[in-house]
Amino acid sequence: ASDVDARGNENDDDDVYEGFDGWLVQVMQNDRNRATLIQLETTLDSFVRNDSISELHVPPKKPLFRSILSRLALSYGLDNQLHSAAAHHSSELRAISLFKTLDTRIPHRKLSSILNNNSEN
Repeated sequence: ASDVDARGNENDDDDVYEGFDGWLVQVMQNDRNRATLIQLETTLDSFVRNDSISELHVPPKKPLFRSILSRLALSYGLDNQLHSAAAHHSSELRAISLFKTLDTRIPHRKLSSILNNNSEN
């Protein structure tokens, strides 16, 4: 969506999301998914800052959650591995393990902060 500022310059809201995974931006328009993103970013920040652990195991989750986590993990430079469902879980539930790499870091820009700023406008 574009609008014009007081000086007559066109502002394109999409520029705010430049550099972010387009699928994540779209999925995060839902309030429930946005809450999940904020929770995951907090968890990933703590994981990346903790030098004493190199992998994080996430219990079995549904496909949408796993997709959000996997794509978000890429922005942190983390590798991930999907684990087969245990016999007692439904076939759509799978666990994920995240692994630190040489490229692991906390992103300079976070999608949650941009989404929060836009929701205030």
